[in-house]
Amino acid sequence: MQREKEPESMDAAADVRAFDRSTKSFFLRLFIDNFVDSALQAGIGEGRVLDVGTGNGLVPIKMQEKNPRLEIYGVDLSAEMLEQARENLKLSGREGKVRFTRGDAKNLPFEDDYFDLVTCNHLIHHLDDPVPFFNEVARVLKDGAAVMMRDVSRPGNRLVLEYYRLMLRLVMEKRGAEMAAESVSSAFTPEELNDYLQESDLQGARVTRYFLVPTVLEVIVGIERVHRDREKAGKPLPRTFSLPLWQMPGRRFLAPGFSNRG
Repeated sequence: MQREKEPESMDAAADVRAFDRSTKSFFLRLFIDNFVDSALQAGIGEGRVLDVGTGNGLVPIKMQEKNPRLEIYGVDLSAEMLEQARENLKLSGREGKVRFTRGDAKNLPFEDDYFDLVTCNHLIHHLDDPVPFFNEVARVLKDGAAVMMRDVSRPGNRLVLEYYRLMLRLVMEKRGAEMAAESVSSAFTPEELNDYLQESDLQGARVTRYFLVPTVLEVIVGIERVHRDREKAGKPLPRTFSLPLWQMPGRRFLAPGFSNRG
């Protein structure tokens, strides 16, 4: 199925509000909880975290709630989204615990070798070419630091897309379901992401496929790298009750670099 790209930034106030309502629905909160839990298992117990394409800020807010020792930053290109993120931060009672700033994923406003973990949840499908973004992530990460990125996966044909659209309408409001289906159409396949990753400076990461039903319904593709000192991070934090996703790495999607343990 040919890719139909979305705009890089979500700026319309009505769409931002619809997006915010959708991500707070029970079903999508399970995906967010799963993502946050996975990021916190990547081997960082304390240090600096950057969430790129932070949107309405739910990922860094949830991460800070689960591990207050982390110094967390969120960056997004949309001023409207950042306004919503700051509103959500205020509602969470954690003002001052997460720092939101406006910035381009392809030109991050941070110095080199600054972060211990970079996360990114459903940004990549907005980009024309992910390589400049991957290069920026590699630049701001410390040596051996962790990466946790996830996005929707574009299906091979429109029949699967229409099935997605039908399922989304059952768990989301109309506009949110429409936007989610547009995101699926704009997404990359695991093979495409692996090619882009190989072109970039972000080494030692792997492309991982996630299924909602084992080997049947591929819904998420990830780019992940655990922290080099994962074994020293101590006891993993407890997991939230979240949506089960079945992980299928596949050796053909592994990128060269240091061993991705775990």
